[in-house]
Amino acid sequence: MIPNGNNILRQFSRCPLCNTEYGDARISVVEQRENRTVFHITCPSCGVSMMLTIAQEQMGLLCVGTVTDITTQELWRLAEPRIQPNNVLDVYADMRAYTGSLLSAIGAHTRKKENVTHEDINK
Repeated sequence: MIPNGNNILRQFSRCPLCNTEYGDARISVVEQRENRTVFHITCPSCGVSMMLTIAQEQMGLLCVGTVTDITTQELWRLAEPRIQPNNVLDVYADMRAYTGSLLSAIGAHTRKKENVTHEDINK
């Protein structure tokens, strides 16, 4: 038997540490998809944060809460894509133009990053 969705949500409306009611002002939507929403909640009383995922599954409503020390700002920063489409296009263009071997390309890239010379490698 699946419990009533309102009862499940009521369990997550209070801080798991101090039992203070969260209220609307301390809840941020981190991610929203077709059948799933991820919230970041910070307790106004004790400051403890929680990540809450609510998803509509075939068998009913799924709610998972995890106490965390990550802030909303850190979540937004982590959600930003690290690789942009232009980065991929740049690598593709470089690979098309490159005429040497793959090993020498990897070696040149590594030496460039670490400022290592051929003399250092041959020592």
